[in-house]
Amino acid sequence: MKKVAVYARVSTTVQAEEGYSISEQTDKLSKYCEIMGWTVYNTYTDAGFTGSNIERPAMQQLIKDAKESKFDTVLVYKLDRLSRSQKDTLFLIEDVFNKIGIGFVSLQEKFDTTTPFGKAMIGILSVFAQLEREQIKERMALGYAGRIKSGKTAAHSIQPFGYDYNKEKGILSANPLQASIVKRIFEMYLDGVSIVKIVRILNDEGHIGKEKLWAPTTVRRTLANPVYIGSQLFKGDLYKTDNDVIIDEKVYWAVQDELAKRNKKVKEANNNPKPFQSKYMLSGILKCGKCGKPLIIVVGNKKKDRTTNNRYQCYYRKTGGGSRPVDFNENNACDSGYFRQDALEKYVIDSISELQINDQLLETAVSTTEDSNKVDTMSLKKKLDRLEKELAKYKNMYMIDAISLEELQEQTKQNTLRKKSIINQLNQDKTEVNNLRISRAKKLLSSKNISELPYGEQKIMVNTIINKIICTNAEYSIIWNF
Repeated sequence: MKKVAVYARVSTTVQAEEGYSISEQTDKLSKYCEIMGWTVYNTYTDAGFTGSNIERPAMQQLIKDAKESKFDTVLVYKLDRLSRSQKDTLFLIEDVFNKIGIGFVSLQEKFDTTTPFGKAMIGILSVFAQLEREQIKERMALGYAGRIKSGKTAAHSIQPFGYDYNKEKGILSANPLQASIVKRIFEMYLDGVSIVKIVRILNDEGHIGKEKLWAPTTVRRTLANPVYIGSQLFKGDLYKTDNDVIIDEKVYWAVQDELAKRNKKVKEANNNPKPFQSKYMLSGILKCGKCGKPLIIVVGNKKKDRTTNNRYQCYYRKTGGGSRPVDFNENNACDSGYFRQDALEKYVIDSISELQINDQLLETAVSTTEDSNKVDTMSLKKKLDRLEKELAKYKNMYMIDAISLEELQEQTKQNTLRKKSIINQLNQDKTEVNNLRISRAKKLLSSKNISELPYGEQKIMVNTIINKIICTNAEYSIIWNF
């Protein structure tokens, strides 16, 4: 004898008036069970819930009980009582009920998945479910394009750094604190500061306005994002939006030119067409200990297990019977050795791992590494002057009602924080500087042990904390970024 779960649903009073009331459905289903000699295990009812999705209390309980095999058949009055979505109906029948041997019967359509005809109907249902999915995708794409072309933001679920989502207007509104940091990133980059150094500066100051530490990839993504000039990229074209503008267009395009120039420079130096997207951990930071030129990866032939014996070698090493022109050793090619990728990467990972667990070793590494963040006094004083002028500009803007009092207060707060940081740098003695560097190093190394991270995260960490690695036949020398 079949043990049946009866399910009934109604979403509106109109449906109840048309003969779809909960009581009418359950009454007809109970009588059908009597005729068939089936036992009703339980009756599940969702009153006032839409059939467009399966997030309904009774439906969720039915699914839970089904997975615990409390009954062997689900009975509904009509297919659309289960769901109005072909996709959800197919999911429930195939992925929930059939998967655990539970039959499904719909009274009106005489649909029974335990019969050959019912099984054939599942195949037909799957075709319509696929059609429904494609239609949903098409509607979403049209909606996405429509939002962009009408000036609304399409990326409201995850806001870019610098913005908050304004639900009423459907746009991205500038977050004063974060927006000031975005402006500073663009400013520093145009001043010639490298992406890696920008990361260090922002993280040293406590990554204000951001929960996680900055990484080179996030800074570069920020610099390349057209959202900051009030535009959005869609299928290769830029569309103007109603989002708040944070970066002036001239500044943005100047940064894009600078990014391209630096990319080209790194490509020429390292023979790497995608310097910021290299799949190898140490690309761009290895230097030859003999001639000072970059090391490049040489990919070996694939072995039976599909692995390769890759190695690094000097860009100016003699290869293939010829040599590249160099400006040392009387124009002879560099004769430095080869460095196995796996061995070199293991050395680097082990070195970082040791620093993470040994404070004394970390302090030694800091004290024997020249402070790469050291800036001359004149440069710091120029920055102070620039901040004074910047604050004066905001005060003038407030006087002519170009910005609100709240915006002036926020800019004054940020300006004060930056000035305080510079003044502290000017006043620090060597001991304080060394202690700060140790603190900075510990923060950079404070994540999960690098040996336990996936390769991609190891690569980001390595490029954040290592300035360069000098390789000779006898040893490797790591120059740290702290």
